Amino acid sequence: MVGLRGKSIQEKYVLYIEDMEKILAECARVLKPEKFCTMIIGTNDNQLSKALDVPKEEVTGLHKIMINLARPYHFIPVRVLTRQISGIANTMRNEYIIILQKG
Repeated sequence: MVGLRGKSIQEKYVLYIEDMEKILAECARVLKPEKFCTMIIGTNDNQLSKALDVPKEEVTGLHKIMINLARPYHFIPVRVLTRQISGIANTMRNEYIIILQKG
């Protein structure tokens, strides 16, 4: 499962990025031009700051990282929606719905 492999936070992050690149590559392979790929990404800034070894205030959210990872696969972000998460707000406050279009 994406995001659950690895022992340390750093290893989980590296494996997550590798897995997401594989997913983006597969989406690019199967989608026809001008079609859409939608991803829902939650970001935990505390864990991400530990994984990247940067202060929490300097963390780039996973949604922005995913948009950048998608560009080499010819995906263009057409819309990013933010949705507040209820129930685990102490861990993740928002999730991001990223709509990418294959160029």
